[in-house]
Amino acid sequence: MMKLDLEAKNLGCKLPPELAHLERFSMYAKLIKEDVYAFFIPQFFEDGKPNLDWWEFRKSTIGSSEAATLTGHDEYGDPVKLFWSKVGMDFPFVNTKFTIIGLHLEEKISDLWEYFDGTDDGYVDNWHKGEKVREKKDIPCYAVNINYPHISASLDFYVPAGQASPFTGEIIDFDFPLEIKTVSQFASDKYELGIPEKYVRQLQLQMFVFGATYAEIAYLVAGFDFKTLPVDLDVSICQEIIEKSYEFTEIVNQARDLYDGYDLLPESEQREIDLQISKLEPEPSGNDAYMEFYKAKYKNSYEDTLRLGTEEEWDICVEYKTLGDTIKELEKRKKELQHKIKSFSALDETISFEENGRVINKRREGKRDIFNVNIKNYK
Repeated sequence: MMKLDLEAKNLGCKLPPELAHLERFSMYAKLIKEDVYAFFIPQFFEDGKPNLDWWEFRKSTIGSSEAATLTGHDEYGDPVKLFWSKVGMDFPFVNTKFTIIGLHLEEKISDLWEYFDGTDDGYVDNWHKGEKVREKKDIPCYAVNINYPHISASLDFYVPAGQASPFTGEIIDFDFPLEIKTVSQFASDKYELGIPEKYVRQLQLQMFVFGATYAEIAYLVAGFDFKTLPVDLDVSICQEIIEKSYEFTEIVNQARDLYDGYDLLPESEQREIDLQISKLEPEPSGNDAYMEFYKAKYKNSYEDTLRLGTEEEWDICVEYKTLGDTIKELEKRKKELQHKIKSFSALDETISFEENGRVINKRREGKRDIFNVNIKNYK
């Protein structure tokens, strides 16, 4: 088995035919293991200026953090926004306090992982005694497997082969990905595994790119509760990611040909290009990310434009209006039921249904009214 060669030295190689679409980045590339090429592309030059090749490479492949957007498992990602970003539309990158804190804590969380022994709090004693259980290594590159040339994986860290699993005690004889995250208490309670489903998709992509059948995610819940979760390769999830990302790449490539030179065109011609590309767009999501894209792309309408709607568009409008009418009826019925509950609880602050929950109806002078129907086991 070829050992990972992750030194950013001796870069520049002839890429295989499968990676011909990445030829412009060959100066950064080298083979790091069988079938896997790494691209050591710095985000910034030494003088601090941004390296445009870094941005262009990200547009040229589907990254591991984008997999869940394509499979519908990212509550904050939208396929249409991702589509246009790959086609060539620039979106401003917005740093939030969550991303900055997450990046700041990444190294610290990964350090705790090295002391993790498979128990909930064993890492605390191991850290105080200075006894590391395992080691991880940096992997400062984008990796592309020639069997999945449209996909790239950027790992937080990787775990070298030959170390014992703290969960089973068995020696893991292959290198595997280690992902680092911060998770809110709300998110940890919400998901069955304690982490958002999009992180699972991210790890699955990383595993099949590197040819691993196992990975781990180390994460910090609510800023203080450290956990490590083992994740096995799921063939069905991997197949879904491969298929959807391939289909997505196909329509992106078609749209790129249309979008070339878009910014130099007059408005009338831009509108025609937009119409052609819109026919290639994936389905939009129902989350806020689509509206972020929509407001950025379509700031102003094209004045005095009119066309005849299609039968499919009519059906969508009918469903939209029908759902609106249904929601109005449901809201009306919900209000009636709320009033009934307030009526039968008017003389009691709490109505108990024992293990099935309770109704709270507090109204105290000088304080905010509290009305909650906190029941469970009703589904």
